[in-house]
Amino acid sequence: MSNERNDRGEPTRLWNWLSFAGLFLILVSLLAGVLFFLLELVLKQPAPYAGILYLVLTGLIVAGFILVPVGMMRRGAGGGRLTDLARRLSELRLDLEIREHRYAVLTVLSLGIIVLLGVGIGMYKSYHATESTAFCGQLCHGVMNPEWVRYQDSAHARVSCTECHIGSGAGWYVRSKLSGLRQVWATLIGSYPRPIPTPIHDLRPARETCEECHWRRKFIGYKESVSFHYLGDEENTLHQLRMLVKIGGEKTSLLRGSGIHYHMLIASSVEYVATDSRRQEIAWVRVNRADGSVSEYERNGNGLSEEERAKLEVRRMDCMDCHNRPAHQF
Repeated sequence: MSNERNDRGEPTRLWNWLSFAGLFLILVSLLAGVLFFLLELVLKQPAPYAGILYLVLTGLIVAGFILVPVGMMRRGAGGGRLTDLARRLSELRLDLEIREHRYAVLTVLSLGIIVLLGVGIGMYKSYHATESTAFCGQLCHGVMNPEWVRYQDSAHARVSCTECHIGSGAGWYVRSKLSGLRQVWATLIGSYPRPIPTPIHDLRPARETCEECHWRRKFIGYKESVSFHYLGDEENTLHQLRMLVKIGGEKTSLLRGSGIHYHMLIASSVEYVATDSRRQEIAWVRVNRADGSVSEYERNGNGLSEEERAKLEVRRMDCMDCHNRPAHQF
């Protein structure tokens, strides 16, 4: 800053259109954020657009905070174009004995505290809003409305979308948001596939999401499954199909690690290779047992060569290979 004094001790550097624009952005954004927050409290229901609004307001606050000191320095440098500001900054100095300089520093520090509070609250609200089921189902996933409708009446309706599709940890959170930008662009230009293909190949492994709630070590044993069907006769006669399913679980004295869930045992694993994108054509399976023994199985008459197997994904079987629509059943 220059060492010019203002005779009345007024903070003249703040009186410029650039700083005023920054102050206006900060003030309007903070007021809009407070009003929207109060509106959410009154309505007592999540708004699908809340995350985007808080994110935009946070960006405007930061932009306003940058404009205020830039305008003050530009005025202190004698005005001129912003392209000349870098050259003129070398001629400026800060002297806290000058009242005008003290006003400038206090102004920037005061605004900084306000901006930090506003940005902190805005980012907190943005994070939680973008992690909400309303944001996922009603805003971003408008093209997948059937999945959203079915989710609300599923056994996982009280589990948020992100707990299954993202899980915990910063790494997958950032990865999902970057992937979301690509999906938003595909939605805007209408280039997304119709229908949405399944399975989702870049989904996080089920052992890092599903198994946070479904305990692998819990013994299940047998489970009765009853399904209801109606025959095609005139009376639509009710027909019940009852099955006793051997689910199994971790090794116990009753079931020694057998059953449908053999592949999810702690000490064992099942791997397979699918030759199609829908993972319906299984050409090779490998079973790794707790005692170290390994068995491999190939499709009769159409096995894979070593070169073909090396090019394909060897996938470890998990929950999603069978329960592929646990919250979106059709």
